[in-house]
Amino acid sequence: MGLLPGLAWLLAFAVLQRSYSLTLALGLSGLAAYAWSFLSVEWCSALGQLNAIGLGLCWVLFIAAFVLLRIRFRNANPGNRFLWTIEKRLFIGTSVLIALVTLLIAVVAAPNNWDSMTYHLPRVAQWAARGSVGFYPTGISRQLSQPPGSEYAMLHTYVLSGASDRWVNLVQWSGGLMATAAVWRIAPYLGSFGFWNDRSKISKPAEKTASAGQMERGPAPAPGSPPAPGSPPAPRWDSRASAWAVLLLCCTPMFVLQATSTQNDLVMAALMAWAVALGLDFLRQGRRMLGLASVLALALGWASKGTAWIYGPPIAMLLILGAWKFQRQKLPTLMAAALLLFAMFFGPEALRNHREFGSFLGQDYGLSNDYHSVAQVAKGTLANSTKNITFVLRGPVPVVNDALERSVHVVHGLLHLDVNDGALHWPPSPGFSVLNTTPAQLVHEDYAPYSLLGVLLLFSLAGMAWPRTSAREQSSRRPLWVYGGGLVLVFLFFSAVLRWQIWHDRLLLPFFVLASPLVAVWISQRNRVLRSILGAVLFLSVTPALLRNQSRPLFGEKSIFSVSRMEQYFANQPDAYAGYAEAAAAIEQVGVGQTGFYQSGDTWEYPLWVMLHPQEPLRFWQPPVSDQAEAPLPALVLSWKSEWNTRDSIHLDAGLYVRRSIETRPGVPALYDLVGR
Repeated sequence: MGLLPGLAWLLAFAVLQRSYSLTLALGLSGLAAYAWSFLSVEWCSALGQLNAIGLGLCWVLFIAAFVLLRIRFRNANPGNRFLWTIEKRLFIGTSVLIALVTLLIAVVAAPNNWDSMTYHLPRVAQWAARGSVGFYPTGISRQLSQPPGSEYAMLHTYVLSGASDRWVNLVQWSGGLMATAAVWRIAPYLGSFGFWNDRSKISKPAEKTASAGQMERGPAPAPGSPPAPGSPPAPRWDSRASAWAVLLLCCTPMFVLQATSTQNDLVMAALMAWAVALGLDFLRQGRRMLGLASVLALALGWASKGTAWIYGPPIAMLLILGAWKFQRQKLPTLMAAALLLFAMFFGPEALRNHREFGSFLGQDYGLSNDYHSVAQVAKGTLANSTKNITFVLRGPVPVVNDALERSVHVVHGLLHLDVNDGALHWPPSPGFSVLNTTPAQLVHEDYAPYSLLGVLLLFSLAGMAWPRTSAREQSSRRPLWVYGGGLVLVFLFFSAVLRWQIWHDRLLLPFFVLASPLVAVWISQRNRVLRSILGAVLFLSVTPALLRNQSRPLFGEKSIFSVSRMEQYFANQPDAYAGYAEAAAAIEQVGVGQTGFYQSGDTWEYPLWVMLHPQEPLRFWQPPVSDQAEAPLPALVLSWKSEWNTRDSIHLDAGLYVRRSIETRPGVPALYDLVGR
């Protein structure tokens, strides 16, 4: 039952691909399934039916709707005509191999990302146990305030599997699949100015008769001139850039590492990429359905991760400008639809946040830069851009890392700024240092850089800016300039808004997903020898991340095939396993209902759900004040709070708690027993 959402998606894809190209059918069906997973959770929660029966019936309705659509879509898609050279077959085959390996890891490995142990998966378990997505008492506010889209999708697999996390990794893996399909569609637009220069090809008669996959097979015939019977097929477009875009993504360590995790960066990256791909389709073909789908992808992105407020506005602005130029008469309809979809998907969580925190965006974690003047904005943007670029480009070569480190200090010296200035540096993050990069960080989903892709992107932007001698050659580069300028705008906006932190490489994944088509177009225009060398280097560069994932390795002493699933949950904090096992045994003695959880903001809550399989939710507890002395006290308290864990006993007005163990272990809850009232 846990795979029911995935099977429903496959059915929707099978129906849509009869009338749309394969990539477009995959994107539209994926957006439909993801949007349905979001809405069905909200509906079932409101009706008090957030359980296996309620969610299962929702997917039955989804399947029934596409079965009915199958009756309408009876004409099979004539197929896409690609120029499949040996090079493209080899690169696509390599990408498929990487996808299969990551799929194996996603299915076999236990979810063990740090944030997943803290709030991604605990909120899923809490919703399932409570039968509601309403807010609940917790010491980890991120379980409440963060956009829930990705976790809603995981909730379906969790509930339908009988409170099992066996399939939750597949949500991010599916996001990776969606992202590759999106960049496949984006790449051809960047190398073909003819699509934008000839307005006659997007008139209304052509719009009504063109198939949705026509862009992939060639330009539409002139209006009123259908091809005569027996005429040759439509011209084929060279898919080399598309194949390279897919290969670049599949050979990016961060992409591969996150595809097997339960984070949400890759899901949001896929949504942003599809917003761009469908937006370009809409600008070219003029079909309102494509424009609405692009707006839906943006709305779902905002409902899935907070960084959508960084990536979404520049993308929306560029698409609005494009619609104003090419599809002006349809812009009002799309703007109205955008407001409706935004309210539908972002609204419910925003209202809950406003009631709890007084802000539609939830609790303020101090992530934004602290500016007081326009000059500070300019200096802060340049300073953080420098740190972000160098951290992206770092790698295993000490000489390169040393040069990157020096460049950051030189720039900050010229700006008269401290490298770790508190106004531009997030306090919980370690200080900036490229030199402290360890081999383990290079294959970890929280820190992995984009060394090779970042260098190729810099070459691509430089090549795009190189002066052209021919007017025709200059006009052919215009889409690249617009797209490249948009990427630069997104990166500067990211650096201007967010305080620097060591985990920025993870948050930049959507940027590099969107950048891969631009790099792919540049590479596809190089000579065959250089392309062959780059392809081999790309594959070699991703092999360590693919096989020696720091959290979920395929080989070695800590292989997912040799370490028990329970131990895999603690791959990023192995010393905590014994302490959590002891805590779980203590909870079983007194019962979950008699246990209080006194949490800090970064508590690993989820391992206790796995160890205990509780029939009731784990409950956050705070020490009572004097006027609540008669309130029932839990017989056992698990404390992650430093103000308790440094003390052997706690005297409350209503009772006395004594710690079981004298030893204090980092990351492990201290156990306190109630010994008297």
